Order: sequence, then structure tokens, then C-alpha cells
Amino acid sequence: RNLLYVELTQWDQVPRFWKNFLKFGVFSQVVSCYITLVVVYSEPYDLTMTPGDLPGPWYTLLNSYGWLAVLFFFIALFIWYRFRSWAFARVTEWEKSGKPMPSPADEESGMESASGVIKEEEEKEAAKEVVVKMVPPTNK
Repeated sequence: RNLLYVELTQWDQVPRFWKNFLKFGVFSQVVSCYITLVVVYSEPYDLTMTPGDLPGPWYTLLNSYGWLAVLFFFIALFIWYRFRSWAFARVTEWEKSGKPMPSPADEESGMESASGVIKEEEEKEAAKEVVVKMVPPTNK
């Protein structure tokens, strides 16, 4: 199942929508990290301070940039979760369809993806048809 997951989530097999969705997720994560590293996102607070030392409720510890960083982080997390759910649903569909799974022999022979296994089998069938058509019929 894990091998099939890896094979079915190769970048060239992922639909354009999911590619763009993942790119936006990466962008969200980068923005979150950028805000966290470069911008002042919280009120000054030391580990030796107590919650009573805050100027207001606990959620005022973060300023608007801090909450924006948290928002972008959760957007990236949501996108990752949705992609992972979609990918596992695709694996389940593949397993239920009865299509052949890649074997270690396929990997050793240079097969790179599960779709490559099917293409190779189709090519063998097409080659058999060509051989059959080339044999002249016998006249009796």
C-alpha cells in the first residue's frame, strides 16, 4: 500500500488542480515561516513571566502578524491533509479496481511508475497482434 501511494503520487501523475493546491500550501508555509522569523509577531514576554503579567487576555500575546502566521500555518496544514486524503482515496480506488501493482522486478527493470506497468503490458499485447497479422494464412 505504501509503495502504491508513492507510485500514484508522483508529480507527473498528480492532476493540475492538486499541483496548484500544493503550491499554494507551500506558499502558505513559507509566508508563515517568514512572518515568524522576520517580523515582530508578539508582545515582549519572558519565560519567567506569569500569565498575570500580560497586559490583557492570553490571546493578546500575539499581534496581528502573529495571528496571520498562525492562519497561514493552518492553511498549509489543511492543504497537506486534503492532499493526503485524496491520495489515499486514489490508492483505495486502485486497489479495488484490480489493476496490477508494481512489483520489485518492475522496479529493477527500470519501471518508474504503476502506470508504466500497464503501458508495458499494453505494448506486449500490441506486439503479439502485429506478429499474428504478419503470419500469412494457410490455404488448403
